[in-house]
Amino acid sequence: MQLPSFLNRPAHTLLYITEVKTFRIDTDRKGVILGEVMVFDVECKSSNSIPACLEMLFKNTTAMGRNVWLIYSRLNTYALTLPSIQVEGVETAILEQALQFEYEGLTGASVTNSHLSYQFIGSADEMSTYWITLVAKETLTKTKEILSKNHCKYAGLMHPGGLPFLIAGTESPSWLRIECWSNCVFTLAKTPEAGFSLQIIHTQQNEHWADEVDHWVLDTGDVDKSEAIMNNKIEYLPNTDESYHLTLDGSLVFWLGLWATHLISSENIDVPIL
Repeated sequence: MQLPSFLNRPAHTLLYITEVKTFRIDTDRKGVILGEVMVFDVECKSSNSIPACLEMLFKNTTAMGRNVWLIYSRLNTYALTLPSIQVEGVETAILEQALQFEYEGLTGASVTNSHLSYQFIGSADEMSTYWITLVAKETLTKTKEILSKNHCKYAGLMHPGGLPFLIAGTESPSWLRIECWSNCVFTLAKTPEAGFSLQIIHTQQNEHWADEVDHWVLDTGDVDKSEAIMNNKIEYLPNTDESYHLTLDGSLVFWLGLWATHLISSENIDVPIL
């Protein structure tokens, strides 16, 4: 007897959602990819459109995994730096309020109707850096409802930037990576002296973003390995040892596999998940 499709389905589905296409991979319980990557001409111009994107996907694909992870390329994200004395050892609610206040002061946007997730990055020179992501509460509620209606469990929503390890595989004493996304550039580095660090440089209405990247590379100094991730458009980036293009004939499947393994199998995920 053949099982119904919703019973005979993968443990996890990971959706990489961009402005022009959506990519799907399925994995087993350990995060190992099953089958081929699926591509859908389903676009998502803003995070508010994620529920509509999901509705369209469910109409045009086989049963998704029991757990569904969402990676959205234009998710609102920032790296915020606050005085360490202000945030060290405080209760979670107070820390969240401090991050919200810092975000509102930086952007002029209110977080009243948004969910905020954060990840502590590190401290230097008496300042602490936190990586945050935000999405409208209504969007997250609708997203969870759509997944539940289709017998799926919401596993999390995150930005595609910032995998906190060297993509090339073998860990090196020092490395850096520059990631070009739709509306921002992630710069990550790890050195024995400074540990892990991350900055997010927003490129929209910022004609000097390339200069900021150059200055960051100079400040980071020599490293053993360097990498770059190119998204769906070619931008100026400094030369690196490795360059990964997120296309079907490039590094997309390999990169999605790294994300899946990290999200599903790692004890410490170390990225902000909504």
